[in-house]
Amino acid sequence: MTREGMYRLIQACVEGDIDYVTEEGISIIQRGEHGTNQLSPVLDALMDRYLYGAGRDMQLSVRSLTTASGVRTDETVRALLALTDVYLVSNHIEERLLTVRHIELDSSRGMTVHVTLCAWLAFHLEMVREAAQLRVGT
Repeated sequence: MTREGMYRLIQACVEGDIDYVTEEGISIIQRGEHGTNQLSPVLDALMDRYLYGAGRDMQLSVRSLTTASGVRTDETVRALLALTDVYLVSNHIEERLLTVRHIELDSSRGMTVHVTLCAWLAFHLEMVREAAQLRVGT
């Protein structure tokens, strides 16, 4: 996939365009109804975390994700669950966009979520990060 094609697909993910198909035949499919339209800001916040060094496997406080996405806490949790039902499909291969490994509630009622981005998304975000580092010269 070309870099431009990858950027278009990631942009379609961020914008919640679930009917997008790339020239290479990769499509986005969302299964299930989750009653939220806040997928884009939450996914964008997760991708920012990755780009700033969090890695593919992230353990985040829901409060920090809520602040970063600008979405209410209940909508953030709904969006995370909805994002687990988004699949990238290509040549009979399906991959979840992300997986929520677990959500913990501590004694002070703070929630922590353990999220893993799919390999495809992590690979392409890594390309974005490397390109940005080359432009900056680090």
